[in-house]
Formats: sequence, C-alpha cells, structure tokens
Amino acid sequence: MADVAGYSRLMEADEQGTYLALQRHLDEVIKPRIDRHSGRLIKLMGDGVLAEFASVVDAVNCAIAIQDSAGTSRPEAASKGSISWRIGIHLGDVIAEGEDIHGDGVNVAARLEGLAQPGAVCISRQVLDQIINRMDVDWHDLGECEVKNISRPVHAFSNVSVKGASARAPIFATVDYKLFAWGLVVAVAVVGSLYWKPWAGFAPVNQAEVSVRQAAMLPSLAVLPFESLSDDADQDYLADGITDDLITDLAKVSGLVVIARNSTFAFKGASADLTAIGEELNARYVVLGSLRQSGSRIRINAQLVDTETGTNIWADRYDRETSDIFALQDDVRSQIVSALKVKLTPEEARQLSQSMTDSTEAYDAYLRARQQESFFTRDSTRLAIRYYHQALEIDPNFVTAKARLATAYTIAVESGWTEDPQISLELARSLAKEAIAQDGKLPLAYWALARVYTRKEFFDGEKAIENLRRAIEIDPNYADGHAMLANTLHFVGKAEEGLSHIETAMRLNPRFPFWYYFALGANQFHLTRFEAAEASFLKSIDRNPRWRANHLYLVSTYGHLERPEDAEWEMDELRALGFDPTMANWQAIDKHQDPAYRERFFEGLRKAGIPES
Repeated sequence: MADVAGYSRLMEADEQGTYLALQRHLDEVIKPRIDRHSGRLIKLMGDGVLAEFASVVDAVNCAIAIQDSAGTSRPEAASKGSISWRIGIHLGDVIAEGEDIHGDGVNVAARLEGLAQPGAVCISRQVLDQIINRMDVDWHDLGECEVKNISRPVHAFSNVSVKGASARAPIFATVDYKLFAWGLVVAVAVVGSLYWKPWAGFAPVNQAEVSVRQAAMLPSLAVLPFESLSDDADQDYLADGITDDLITDLAKVSGLVVIARNSTFAFKGASADLTAIGEELNARYVVLGSLRQSGSRIRINAQLVDTETGTNIWADRYDRETSDIFALQDDVRSQIVSALKVKLTPEEARQLSQSMTDSTEAYDAYLRARQQESFFTRDSTRLAIRYYHQALEIDPNFVTAKARLATAYTIAVESGWTEDPQISLELARSLAKEAIAQDGKLPLAYWALARVYTRKEFFDGEKAIENLRRAIEIDPNYADGHAMLANTLHFVGKAEEGLSHIETAMRLNPRFPFWYYFALGANQFHLTRFEAAEASFLKSIDRNPRWRANHLYLVSTYGHLERPEDAEWEMDELRALGFDPTMANWQAIDKHQDPAYRERFFEGLRKAGIPES
C-alpha cells in the first residue's frame, strides 16, 4: 500500500498543481515501476495505490525504486511541499474477488503504510524473514506495534531510522533471482480521507511522534462530564474534578486515544445523544456517569458505551466513604481499561497506581481550585491560586497541585491579572521546576515550565520546545501540549513540523479553543500559504475578537496578499485594542528567533504600509 503524505493539506494549498503532480507521479513513477518489477496494479484510490506481487523481493525493490525515483527518500524533498509517498508491505494470504483483493494481508499492509514516515518503506516481520541476506538495505526495528482492527501486534521495520527505535539494521546482499513466496506480497495504499494522517514533513522523529502516528489505529475514548446529583449545587466541583482526573489518567494509557477535556466538557448538561457525540468527537467509546455525595458517603454510577452500536459494554455502581475516593477512582479507571482490552505497560501501571495525594482534604482544595480556574476570570483565577496554596499547605508533596499553581500564575500574567508579571513568572518557573524534580513523569509540570518560556518576559523558544516535547513524549494524548508546541515551533523556523502538531491537537481536541486556529494560521503563514492563513486567523477572531495576535498577523498576511485596504482595517482594530501599529512597536514585541521567518513577517508589514514609528 502507498499513499501521498499530507495530501489534503497539499490540495488545500494548490489543488490544481497537486492533482497534476499526483497524476504525473502515477504515470511516470508508480505505474512503470510496478510493471518493471512484475507487479499487478489492483486499483487507484484518490491519492492511494494498491498493488500485488508474486515475489517478495520484487515488491520491496519496487517500493524502494518508487521512493528513489520520486525523490521522497530525501528529507529535503518532503519539506518543500512536494509529493511524498508512504509505503507499507506485508506478506500473507489475500482473498481475490474479480480484479480486486482484500482480507487480512491487505489490512496489515494498510496499517504498515500508516506507520511509515513520508518517503519511507515500512515492512512486516514476514517480509523481513523472506528477504534477509537478499537485499542491500538497512532495516530499522520499530518494535511490536498495536494497530487498529488487527488483534495481534504487527512487528514493523522501516528503511528510515527512527530515533528511539532499536537499531537492529541488518545488512542484506542483493541477488538477481526472484524468491516466490507461499502467499501474495501485498503493497497497499488507502485513501487519505479514511485514516488520520497528521504527518506532512520528513524528519527524524522520536518515539512519542511514532506513537502519535499510530494513534489513528487505537480505540478513541471520550469521558463526558459526570452529572452531579447532590442536593448541594456547590458539589458540582467534585463531579467535574473526578471527570477531569479520569480523563488525565486514561490519557496516560498508550493504547488509547483520549479526547481532551475542552471538547468533552462542552457537552456538560446536554442531552446524551451518544451516537451524535461520538461522531462529533470522533470517539468510538464514551464514558458517562453520575455522582451523588451525602454526608461522608459518595455514590458513583458509571458506564462505557460503544457509540457505533449503542452497546453498553460495562456499567457499575460504587458506594464508598469519601475517604475511599482514591480507591474508587482506581476501580472505575481499571474497569474501563479492562473492558476495552487495553494492555498497560509496566510504566503505565506504575503511574496509574500512584495517587496524587494521600490527603482527602488537600484533594478537595485541589478540585475546588480546578473548578475556579475553569471559569477564567480575574477573581476566579485568584481564588484558584488561593485553593492551590491551601492544598500545598496540607500536603507539600502534592506535585500536581504545584504544577497547576504554576500554570495559574502564568494565566494571570497572560490575562493582565497580576500587578507584577516578572515576580509571578519567576514564581511559576520555580514551582514548575520543583514539580519536575519531584516527578519527572508529570506532563503538566513540563507544560507549566514551557508556558513560562513562551511569555514575552522570559521567552526562550528552544527551552519551551524542549519541555513541550517531553510533555507529549510522556502523554501523546496531550492536545494542548501539541498545540502549544505548534504555536512555538513557528517562532524558531519549523512551521512544517508545527503544522503536523496542530493537526494532531485538533484531532485530540475537536472542540478546541480559539488559539488553536491562531497556531494553525501562524504555521500556514510561514509556509507562505497566505490564503489559508487568512482563513485561520479570521476563524480565531470569530471566537475571540479581542486577542490582538490574530490582527497582528493578519496585517502582515494582507501585505503579502497585496490587500492594503484589508490591512488598514486590521490596523484600526489594533488601535481599538490599544496597540499603535508601527514597525517600532511590532519589533518591541516580536518573538521570532528564525531570521528568515522574522524577515517574512516584517516584509508583510512593510508591504501593508506600516510606518516606522
């Protein structure tokens, strides 16, 4: 199987050019190589190709010849928006039906294609066993990969080295004869729209990024806000907090794709049409439930539902003392993981077995802080900070509360709700570093530290990126981590990678906040996709018209598009928001650390007619 990496994005940028380039590749590269290596083209599917071979050596030689001829085996090719192929090869039985083929062999090849990097060939263990010592190619071991709709792990190998994968890399000697296998060798491709493919660039990636690419093949889960049935309306914070912690814990499981809190909490209080919710969130499974607290007793009803079939997979009721709340949460989480037949790694099991705190009083203060923080006002943020401090006074080792307190301080700075931003940011940085020292496996702590380094007063793009990479390496489901990484990468000259991360974030958090659109637009801007960038900035403005960064970038965008009247409109908007649009003022707040990207940004401003002072 073979398909074009980032085809949808290429079509968005240049529909006619991309279509013509694809047809040229098919006619000049794909079809001739398949014929030359005695293969049979089964069908073309949009940007995908399905072919079969009687010889496993022919199949692999054909795939490598395609990549070499297309030029996509070179990293620089895929970074320039050119056609770049991903190819998967598997050896196994298939079912013939007329001119078409299908079956397990085809399905595995499709999954291997999804694991391949742009410009790479990914093969199964069955293929490797047949070509050993027969080809002069280095194969790098990607390990046992859990893939969608295949019950067993697929042992995959790539001809491109992946950082973090074991470097088995045996050397094979080329021979001229064909090795006929007992089954058919299938090199298969899938239509891009059928599978989630966030990868558009070609560069060495770490194991966390490999996990993200595999995420489309994992079961997706959304945890809806638990309904509070307590007589006291003030107890809502407990139901919200337990829901939030359940999302956080399940997101640590590498065998699941867990939809972000922002998206699921949008359905709080809504009627539960689970099929519609599953479709909107792209979630196969949904967890929902209710909580009632009376005195020292707490009752939780929870259920796990398959949104495609409406089947209730698991349901249970728990009656406990509030002092047993941590054991109760552990029971609910364990039942969900068990019902989905997901295997935990030893490290995941260790992390999930650890409670955030042993103090129910500290946990109560923490949950109250989380509720206040979600209101996102000056008063509620200050109250959240007070509750986090209270939790830490009760339990000084409550590392999650420490990391969230650091985040609350940065929110206060970003929103102008603190009298001395410098002191607040220094405190946030100190708290985040303390949290990392206490627990080096807490993604939130790295996120909190990265947020400090993205602020104007402390801006350091490389340090921010380093911490954000660590956060999503620990938790590949961390939607805001991917989004913030995307929003930082465009400052340091890595917009292509930034684009892939914001697409990942939008997949994990379908009801994303406005600033996701800004991150998308900023990366599109620096890839000179100015029309697409304009559309993204305008969508961000629709959600938050007072966030001036959108208007700042739109002025430069309109400069490049030679639309001075639209640029002048955005300058009026900036003046209304208290910003005088001059080159000097822009330079004072600019955070671009890549010279070419900085020049592109200011070139647009000059074209828009921005005065120097």
